[in-house]
Amino acid sequence: MTNEQALMALSKDKFDEAGVAAIAENNADELEKTIRTWFNKVESKYFISGRLVRHVANNAKFFRPLEHKADRWIKDCADRGCSILSIQFGVWVG
Repeated sequence: MTNEQALMALSKDKFDEAGVAAIAENNADELEKTIRTWFNKVESKYFISGRLVRHVANNAKFFRPLEHKADRWIKDCADRGCSILSIQFGVWVG
């Protein structure tokens, strides 16, 4: 399943297992880079990665295929997710 197909499936059902799995598998490297950018020392990379995939799934309803490229949209959404997590965990970039 492509990122665009996964986002479309998740926009209809944010719990779509195939869509969540595709986002996690297709974007594992990019999610890891984003995590490393925001969090210098990551003991719970898998926890944060899971939270980011869930963040993307929850926000897939805002994806518009005619306006966005799926890969870029996922990267931006993951970056916003890390921003939220950094505030929740009290971790700042810098």
